[in-house]
Amino acid sequence: MKRTLLGLSLYAMAMSAAHAGTAEVTWGDVDEFHDVRAAADERPGYQERLVNELTAHFQELATTLPEGYTWKVKVTDLDLAGRLDFAEVGSRTKQVRTVDDIEYPRINFKSELTDASGNVVEQRSVELKDMRFLDGVSRASRAQNERLYFEKKMIRDWFHSGEGPKKSS
Repeated sequence: MKRTLLGLSLYAMAMSAAHAGTAEVTWGDVDEFHDVRAAADERPGYQERLVNELTAHFQELATTLPEGYTWKVKVTDLDLAGRLDFAEVGSRTKQVRTVDDIEYPRINFKSELTDASGNVVEQRSVELKDMRFLDGVSRASRAQNERLYFEKKMIRDWFHSGEGPKKSS
């Protein structure tokens, strides 16, 4: 078992070395975005955690780009899946995020991809929305409670589709 895990780890490192693109992610004024509000229990530092987590997600995706490529992303708007509602929890009423198929995730960003020589391969504005984000998502997978699951999946699906960053000029 240990040898198998070691082998898989070495393979993963070799594959990430073969693709070593990077991402530079910047954010517009998060306070002006459509919906990045936190439920009551998540307020302190919520926006900072959200920005850090989605930045890390963009950076992780960029590692699959060819070596030397840089993907510059400037997030200009974000609308999280769901909406904030009030719910009774015990004897208290508190704000919780309710996810249904009406309030789908959306993100807008500017994308610029440069190759190892610094030549711009692609530059464009991207507007993503996933109106079918709940299709095919089982309760079990949602129960994993991965923060920003729907937003990350939307970005990942776009990135790996033919619509994501072009990898050659």
